This record gives sequence, structure tokens and C-alpha cells, in this order.
Amino acid sequence: MNTPDKQQRLQELLLELARPETKITDQNLEQYIFRLQDIYEADFRHLYSGVFGVITSIDADDASELARLQENIQTLHTASVSWLEKKRGHVSEDFCHRLEKLYDHVNLDISRINYTQEIVSRMEEKNRKAGEEIKQLSEKATNMQKDYITILGIFSSIVITFVAGMVFSSSVLSNIDKVSIYRLTFVMLMIALLLFNLLNLLLDFIRRVNQRGVLTQSNEKQAGSVISGINGINGILFIMLVIDLAAWLWYWHRFG
Repeated sequence: MNTPDKQQRLQELLLELARPETKITDQNLEQYIFRLQDIYEADFRHLYSGVFGVITSIDADDASELARLQENIQTLHTASVSWLEKKRGHVSEDFCHRLEKLYDHVNLDISRINYTQEIVSRMEEKNRKAGEEIKQLSEKATNMQKDYITILGIFSSIVITFVAGMVFSSSVLSNIDKVSIYRLTFVMLMIALLLFNLLNLLLDFIRRVNQRGVLTQSNEKQAGSVISGINGINGILFIMLVIDLAAWLWYWHRFG
């Protein structure tokens, strides 16, 4: 037999037993057993849905209160069985049976909640690991793209330099007897200056692609030393151009 009043009193008692400050002692043990006896008299049977609602509300407030409720219910059940054996306090076998059902339902709901939380925790951990794996795969894909660009850039640089060098050599050798040494040297230096800077532009593009997002102080120093070397070689080639041009003008003025 179920009555709303007794069901409400039972749920309020469960909430009280779940409070952190509630602890079953020798002084209040008898009081709680008598309150439960009063609730379960006249063949009262608690509603499982009502017990489950109380358990979920306790878990929402503070999960540690579930342990307190479980401990207190177990203490009351153990004490009731002991009183039955000692024939104390008018504890009946039917009351112990109903209290055992309550204890079983409370433990079952707490176990389900703990299991659900464990599943959620596992899923969150799996999602975290999956996110890390996706991030690693994305970084690998980015690095592979950089490697492909680097390989393609190096291949293009080699091809351009090789082809330009072959054309340059063929042109120089085929016209070596048609122009003066000054003009030939000037053209050779100009082509060398052009090819050198073109090759450096390609290599600088490759370097920037590989170091994108990984700019460090050492990388900046390395880039600065490379630029200094390039400027030095360009300066030497330019000086040689000026010297050749000056020698050409001197020759033209004297013998021209």
C-alpha cells in the first residue's frame, strides 16, 4: 500500500540521511528506526521511481552525499536485523525485508549513477585522445605538404639552374670569337648575377615555407647570416661588373 504522505516522508528522510552532518550513532539510532517503522507500517511499499528521483537529486547537488546515504542506510539495515534477532524494539521480519529492499534500491541506483559517470569519463578520455590524434595527423599532413613543396622547389631550382647554365654556356661558347673580352665578361657577370639571385629567391621561398610558424631566434640569426653572404657575393659580382665596365671604357677610349 502506497500513500503520498508516507512516500514524501521517506524521501525527506533519505535526503536527511544524505547530509554530510548526518551520522547514525547509538544516541539517534533508535529514533531513525522508529521513524522508518512508522513509515513502513500498514504494508507500505516505497516507490522505486521516488527513490531514484531522490538519488539523482542528491548526486546533482554533491556526489559525496551518496556515500553518506549509502553508509547510513546500511547502518540502519544492519541494526534492524540485529534488533530482530534480539527481539528488540518490536522490529518485525517484514520491516527488515522492506528496509532491505530500500537498501537494495539505494545501492542499485548509486551503482548505476557511478557506472554512468565512469562511462562518461571514459568517453571524455577517448574524445580527448581522438582530438590529440587528429591534431597530430593534421600536423603530419602540414609537414608532408611542406616536404612536398621543398622537394618540388629544390627540383625546380636544380632544373632552372641547369638549363640556364647550359644555355649560358652554349651562348658564350658560340659567340666567344665575335665580341671583345670586355663585352663577353660583362654579359657573363650579368647572367651570373641574375641566375644567382634567382636561385636564392627560390631557396629563400623554400626556407620560409619550412620555417612558417616556427620562427625562433636561431632561425632569425641563420637567415641573417645567409642574407649577409648573399649580399657579399652580389657585391663582389657588382664590383667585377664595374671593373669590367671601367676596363672596357678605358680600352675604347685608348684604342677605340
